[in-house]
Amino acid sequence: MLKFEWDKAKAEANLRKHGISFEESMSKDKNELRAEYRRQDLGKGVRGKFFKRFKEGTNLILLDDEVAKAFPTSEAVNEALHGLLVLARQSARIPSRSSSRDAERGSA
Repeated sequence: MLKFEWDKAKAEANLRKHGISFEESMSKDKNELRAEYRRQDLGKGVRGKFFKRFKEGTNLILLDDEVAKAFPTSEAVNEALHGLLVLARQSARIPSRSSSRDAERGSA
């Protein structure tokens, strides 16, 4: 069972951002779309589309619009992130100039 902890500051920030309280949003009709969504823009829904991956422990994430436009498929996102990992690992192996000089001074 999941346990939730109420965060009053977060609730107030969400109210300012979205213009609706959590309580009010929960009392809305569950089939009602938010005003900014149009049903025809969402395509045909598939019930349980990601359930198997969720059960396997695969992470599902929501991308910012700008990121989703730059990386429109999961393959594109994974390719970019793998490239970032390679770069981060390479950068971690390169000593900075100051630490190289410090090491030289210490050994002199």
